[in-house]
Amino acid sequence: MNERTKHELARLAKSPADYARFKLAGRHVEQWEDGLHLDTGAPNIEWWYSDCTLDDGSQLAVIHCTKDASRSNQPLAPLIEIDLDLPDGRRMMKYGYFKPEEFEASKDRCDVRIGQYRFTGDLHEYHITGAAEDLSAEVYIESLTEPWRPATGNIVFGPEGQDIFGWTPAVPFGKATVTYRIGTEVHQAAGTGYHDHNWCTKEMGQMKEEQSHGHFT
Repeated sequence: MNERTKHELARLAKSPADYARFKLAGRHVEQWEDGLHLDTGAPNIEWWYSDCTLDDGSQLAVIHCTKDASRSNQPLAPLIEIDLDLPDGRRMMKYGYFKPEEFEASKDRCDVRIGQYRFTGDLHEYHITGAAEDLSAEVYIESLTEPWRPATGNIVFGPEGQDIFGWTPAVPFGKATVTYRIGTEVHQAAGTGYHDHNWCTKEMGQMKEEQSHGHFT
């Protein structure tokens, strides 16, 4: 290992060998890339994220996760996070916890089930449902742009590139139609929507620490 390689502890995977490693032919994003990537029983975390900026002045995010981001070493522990900011100043961050057997996800496309809730789509249209405590939401996003990723969409960490943080914005920009509920309150709104898919083989804090020491290239 030369001196340059020793210090490149984090880099964007973009070489021909990286494309071969991640089984990607080029920049075109395929449906399977928005499917399940990691073994949910191993120390890792994977999540499907959506957010919407709505014409009633609210902002809504619904995230389906294989486990808590701060506890990636634990076994499969699915959860749904809903974050809601309202124009009246209310800000909510709620979590719904589910049993391992209540989680299913396809490797071929975005089709995630947590309990009775879904995060499903085909890179063009997405239907997302979720509930966490007294919040629930139904989201429909229609993409107005093509899916995208930086190179392979993977940042690799460590001298051998053994750890991975993956990111693919499946819907960089779209239009959204949303129904969200706060207890007995029912709100309907439209606006813009976004969806990306992320996967990580170690805790985010560890990767941030490596970056903070200047090891990202």
